[in-house]
Amino acid sequence: MHNDQWKHLVVGHESGAIDIWDATEARSKRQVKAHDYRANLISFTLDGKLFFSNSYFEESTKLWSAKTGELLLTIPETRGPVCATPDDDIYLITTSDSSTVRFFDLARKALLPETYTASGVVQTMAMDRESKQIAIGTASGTIEVWTFSRVGEQLNLKKTADAKPYSTGNWVVGLHFIPGGQRLYSVASSGVIDEWDSATLKKQRSLPATIRIQSATFLQNTSLVALAGAVDKQGTQVGFVELISLSTGTANKFRANYNFPVIEFLPSLSSLMVAEYLSTQVYPIKTN
Repeated sequence: MHNDQWKHLVVGHESGAIDIWDATEARSKRQVKAHDYRANLISFTLDGKLFFSNSYFEESTKLWSAKTGELLLTIPETRGPVCATPDDDIYLITTSDSSTVRFFDLARKALLPETYTASGVVQTMAMDRESKQIAIGTASGTIEVWTFSRVGEQLNLKKTADAKPYSTGNWVVGLHFIPGGQRLYSVASSGVIDEWDSATLKKQRSLPATIRIQSATFLQNTSLVALAGAVDKQGTQVGFVELISLSTGTANKFRANYNFPVIEFLPSLSSLMVAEYLSTQVYPIKTN
């Protein structure tokens, strides 16, 4: 996960370790032993100074300093994606039952009592600040759109649309609002990208991918999405990364050494980092 403002890049490993990189240089600044199992969910705070990490195999979320690697807080009974909200101090954290989300007050470093239940195991979330919408995608193949509001100290989420476009087990692995919130992109693990009207969740169009998708990374304020996953070749899972333009549908494909790579863009759109099982590869991005 990369934060462009502070030029930090953090990479989670199968071992539970997390590398904190200076994203302007090809070297690791430091490594922390964050989890006992795979560190597969990492997200920055909006200012880029801190980041959350957790693992599907543990029931706690950890908050770290991106600058020093210091562990600042362990949040118990939470597991799964973390998402920013339109309020700079408030985040959504998935609880240990995997289908409920709660507000987390970053300023007070405290979970708040409000709970909201999704229609399946939460796999991914996305936020649009202008429209105050938050989208939730699940392992049941559902997509939900919620609207965030705050009146004084009272926080609220209200569900405004939901749909089940994918079969159970066809996970929603990526979500992304077009700025302004009128459109929403979803990525399903079976290998499809769909564009939706956010207000109604009526499908506008689809773009195919050529791999079974494990994770998706949208580059903010551009039309690029990077997909990581695998293709079955004679019974063997072969890892690939596919870079797709949402505006044109054109794609570039890279072979990966591991069938579940983690992907991130590096600054200036010059390259794409792929963190694999025992190595890290950097691929140039062709702009023509």
